[in-house]
Amino acid sequence: MLSRVFTILLFLWFGLFNLVLLQRPKTGGHPQNKTALLKASFIESSKYCSERHDVNMVQMLVLFSEKEVNDYKGKCYLHCMLQRYRLMDKDGNYLKDRFQPFMEYIPISNFLKTLKKNLNYCLNQDSEDPCEKAYRFIKCFQMRGGTKTNPFQETEVQPADGF
Repeated sequence: MLSRVFTILLFLWFGLFNLVLLQRPKTGGHPQNKTALLKASFIESSKYCSERHDVNMVQMLVLFSEKEVNDYKGKCYLHCMLQRYRLMDKDGNYLKDRFQPFMEYIPISNFLKTLKKNLNYCLNQDSEDPCEKAYRFIKCFQMRGGTKTNPFQETEVQPADGF
């Protein structure tokens, strides 16, 4: 369950970066409707990369549900996404100067704290293969960002209004 939540947060992370660097208004201001732009940019980028690497959503979820994965096409999807957001080049080199502008647009949250806390560590993830390197980078945040308790688990569920 936590892996899926963190996976969704990573997808949002990618989408926000695309929003900030690729669709920022030319006036230099903040985008007016971040949520709508985020959804549109993420869907577009995900579709582009999934078509390019012949990967479906089920394969993407498996990337984050298993401790180690051998799905090379899925790993290349992640490399494609990092390239789309200009966080990594085609050869697998991190574009470190792009991370800070991205994080400035993430609302103050535990997610942002996790990214800031682990970014330098996760930037040390390496591989000769760009797809494998992208996978290790994203997996690093998932592994280091997980919590020991389930934040969605409650002892008692409150009834809906009127019931």
